[in-house]
Amino acid sequence: MGTAAGRGRRSNVSNYASEDEDDKGLEDDCCCCPMDPVLLGIAFFHGICICLGIAGIAVNIHHIMRPSEQGRYQDILLRSYSAAFCVIMVFSEIDWRFIMRRLRLLDIWIFRGLFYIYIGLQTIDEIGGVSLTALSSFDDMVGLPVIVAGVVYVVMGACCVKSVAESKRRRERTQYRELDPESTVESV
Repeated sequence: MGTAAGRGRRSNVSNYASEDEDDKGLEDDCCCCPMDPVLLGIAFFHGICICLGIAGIAVNIHHIMRPSEQGRYQDILLRSYSAAFCVIMVFSEIDWRFIMRRLRLLDIWIFRGLFYIYIGLQTIDEIGGVSLTALSSFDDMVGLPVIVAGVVYVVMGACCVKSVAESKRRRERTQYRELDPESTVESV
């Protein structure tokens, strides 16, 4: 039985080698061809959240630079915190390990979602109020999608989507290593 399994493996390896030689030109054209639709959707969602974080930084800095008003110092302080939180939002979305090691709660998607909901609520313009029929200001146009992204993260975290995505990534890495044993794919 051990020799049959060994023969099967050897024949599979030789089949992979001949397939690799035939598809060598195709691999050069595509960086991530065997990508799973779930992983693509999650990557797209991360991209949207990065854009929302950058827009949140811009909105909060715009409010800090406005001409003086009554209660201005409190607004400057809150908007400064919100801008800093939006920077953390961008860093957590690009999965910068330096930040994620220090802010471990953001690695859990439920807490990341609650953090984004807080950022969205801080970003919404409190003076005019939120009107869902007509987005009255750029603050609302950024704050409401950040809140929605936070709710999506809470739901995905409750449904354990992150563990499913990580297992799919691991499976793709091992399949890639089996197909190309000479490559040096770094594990994240």
